[in-house]
Amino acid sequence: MNIKSDMNPREVAQSYDKITHLWQADAFDMRNGIKQHQKALNIKPHGQLALDIGCGPTNRISELIAGAGYRVEGLDLSEAMLAIARESRPQQKFFHADIVTWTFPQSYDFITAWDSLWHIPLDSIEAVLTKIIAHLTPGGIFIFSFGATEGLEEHTNEAMGVPMYYSSLGTMGYLKFFAEQPVQCIHLEQENFPDKHAYMILQKNSVE
Repeated sequence: MNIKSDMNPREVAQSYDKITHLWQADAFDMRNGIKQHQKALNIKPHGQLALDIGCGPTNRISELIAGAGYRVEGLDLSEAMLAIARESRPQQKFFHADIVTWTFPQSYDFITAWDSLWHIPLDSIEAVLTKIIAHLTPGGIFIFSFGATEGLEEHTNEAMGVPMYYSSLGTMGYLKFFAEQPVQCIHLEQENFPDKHAYMILQKNSVE
């Protein structure tokens, strides 16, 4: 395990406040995460309400989900990111909140957390995942990305130009956790191996 970080979610959000220009630059790949979400939407192409956790400023994923007929809500702890997102999608509802402490106002048919949950404290991951699953409707879809580490890991780096915290249960840790939850793993992929970027698509069990 790497050296423990003392960054909290609000400090991570403050780091993101300083680098919004990276998502506004022409060099940013707006295709990032799109094909993966299309795969998730193919599993549940119809639904009423979706939540984008750690939505960021581009709204590219929200717009894709909205195009499938969902009403999308966004959540982010970075005020600067949300300000940009609100400007481009004024019709969308956004929450400025920390997913660790946030109380879900309702359940959702589709929940995404793309490149966001890996910033929450390691000791909060299981509680947050439990909360997300509890607020998925029966048959609902949850897609999220994570660090495909061999085990529990947390670390900080400044690869983006500011201090940033990352955590992961590890691939097998996530699979073990979800095996005890009322969900089925529909898809698991580690992209561009040996890169450690992976994502999982889960579907909540339907009521019998």
